Parts: sequence; structure tokens; C-alpha cells
Amino acid sequence: MSAALDRLLEERWALVRDEACAKLVWLRSTITFDVDVALGERSEARAVAHQLRGRLGMYGRRDASALAGAVEDLLASLSGPHDASTTAAVAHALLSLVDQLELMLTTEAAAVAP
Repeated sequence: MSAALDRLLEERWALVRDEACAKLVWLRSTITFDVDVALGERSEARAVAHQLRGRLGMYGRRDASALAGAVEDLLASLSGPHDASTTAAVAHALLSLVDQLELMLTTEAAAVAP
């Protein structure tokens, strides 16, 4: 690739990374230990995780994309009937994955900051 294209992709990546971090803040706010959370809320969170998975993958951040995919898959696991202990276990796992993903993205941002 040309240097100009590399520079353009890096500039765009900075915006995508910032958007991804904002989506992670929102995702974290949706994670609940309440078994009675509306399916629509979980569906919306799953859709956001799916978007993150794709966008991060498009920019070659395979490790971050894989974490977003794990978030999406865990959210999908809550689409059927489940009990309070399952909900709690999945919520803990989701929080851990979101924290890992946010750390990965913010550490990278700090490393490239001027």
C-alpha cells in the first residue's frame, strides 16, 4: 500500500477505535444480572457486539474482533430460557470480556498518541 493510503487508514482507524470504545461503554451499561431483562435489550446489545466484531475485523484487529465475537456469542446464549445462576455467570463473563476489549483498545490508543 502507498504511504498516503496507510496514513488514511490509520486516521480512520483512530475514529473507529473511539467509536468502538463508546459502544463498549454502552454495552457495559446493558449488562445486568437480572434474569427478566427484556429480550429486545439483549438483542440490541448483541447487534452492537456484532457490529464491533465486524468493524474491528475489517481493520485487521483480529484479537479485538474475536473478543467482540465472544461478547456476541455470550449474549446469544441468553436468548433462550435460563435461570438466575446462568444469568449471573454470563454477566460476569461479559463484564470481563468488555473490560479486556476496552483495555486492548485504550492501551493501543495510548501507545499511538502523539
